[in-house]
Amino acid sequence: MTPPQIWGLSFSPEGEELLAQLKDAEVIDGTRPGAALQQHWQTAKAFVVIGACGLVVRQIAPLLQGKSNDPAVVVLDPQGRYAIPLLGAHRG
Repeated sequence: MTPPQIWGLSFSPEGEELLAQLKDAEVIDGTRPGAALQQHWQTAKAFVVIGACGLVVRQIAPLLQGKSNDPAVVVLDPQGRYAIPLLGAHRG
């Protein structure tokens, strides 16, 4: 079985409900989201993250290799009203 290409994770309990609505993403257990980013970074096509942009930026900064190598990263607020593409927007 191939690993999921889109991963969903939340840095807060409030985001768990929103993640449950993702259809094509494998939801990562929220106990250690930073470690999960590191673990799946090389094989992921994209991450959908519920949390603060600053926190996500700090977590992904050491993992960045270049726009042709890095997965897309989209950050949502816990209510799902706003989506901020941090990486991968150039791919559409």
